[in-house]
Amino acid sequence: MALIGALILAKVVLVIDHIPLSRWTREQPAIYFVIFRTLFNIVGVFIVLLLEHAFKSRHEYGSFGSALINAFQHRDVYHMWASVTVVSIAVFWFNVLFVLRKYLGEHELSQLFFSTPMTSVLTKRIE
Repeated sequence: MALIGALILAKVVLVIDHIPLSRWTREQPAIYFVIFRTLFNIVGVFIVLLLEHAFKSRHEYGSFGSALINAFQHRDVYHMWASVTVVSIAVFWFNVLFVLRKYLGEHELSQLFFSTPMTSVLTKRIE
């Protein structure tokens, strides 16, 4: 069941990543892209987890609507918040690496992490 949940969350993140950003966001510094994309993903993941929780507990509350309303009072609400938090952190770093890969190029980013000695990174001067 956990594998299916992880695949559903991954699909949500992929779908949200295909939503184009506004013109204003594209003209701002990259941190805005990272923050907005991360917020979109947090909201999407939260909604999916909320719906999943309501679907699982619909028999306990008698209907899907009642389960959805009582989702925040259920004993597993902290598990849902922990899942949202962990996914949010992972998506934030995914977005950071996405921006770096687009800016530096895929080859340069992989070369930085897998070929360049740390002494070269620490001694490089910004021009």
